[in-house]
Amino acid sequence: MNFKDQIQDDIDTIFLDQDEFAKTFLVDDKEIVAVMIDDILQERSQRDSGNYEGVYTDKKVLSVKAADFPIRPVRGQIMRVNEGIYIVDSCGEAMGMYEITLIENES
Repeated sequence: MNFKDQIQDDIDTIFLDQDEFAKTFLVDDKEIVAVMIDDILQERSQRDSGNYEGVYTDKKVLSVKAADFPIRPVRGQIMRVNEGIYIVDSCGEAMGMYEITLIENES
């Protein structure tokens, strides 16, 4: 097994293991195993206070296998995750995984 194959195996058996980190989410009407982190952005940057001209927002990061998406999500795209409606703020890709930053309007 080469390094690339080992990374793909680790994604499925460790990072996206539902007994460890991951859960099943309904993303745009498709069940996807992912990890949702909702407090990571506070640690990364204090410049994003979550307030946009009187609208309170919440940011979350959704880590998913890139192969689960036929098209890479883009900034401004609407994405439904479970019962929430989000706007894609950014989507980074590394080693077969997408890290999708989502914004949800709170009020």
